[in-house]
Amino acid sequence: EPQLIKLDQPGPLTLAMHQFVTEMQETKKGVVTPKELFAQVCKKAIRFKGYQQQDSHELLRYLLDGMRAEE
Repeated sequence: EPQLIKLDQPGPLTLAMHQFVTEMQETKKGVVTPKELFAQVCKKAIRFKGYQQQDSHELLRYLLDGMRAEE
């Protein structure tokens, strides 16, 4: 008999990341804008809100830390 496992609903940052990756894989237009993902990152790390130049590793760190915190 198969076991059913119920997982908690993913958080908003995780959902936005999933949506972004899915859109990148499925799009035929070649251009993908990560507006929702960026909005969710800005909610976790306000420093990105002003559209000023930031290091990519900082963005990645906040993204991954934020997704891990939602687990």
